[in-house]
Amino acid sequence: MRAVRRPFRSARALTPTARVRRLRRRITVLFALTSAAGLVAMAVLAVRSDGVRWREQLDQA
Repeated sequence: MRAVRRPFRSARALTPTARVRRLRRRITVLFALTSAAGLVAMAVLAVRSDGVRWREQLDQA
């Protein structure tokens, strides 16, 4: 007979305080990821926009 493997986390129900902490941590991580993605998108947009303007100025000269 094979031994039944237990899941990584315990099977016990979390207390309300633990659930709130876990939710707070998840919200914090999601906010950080969203902010990082927004920052990267804005940087890419700024670099492309600057490149277009630089080419326009070069063509005018």
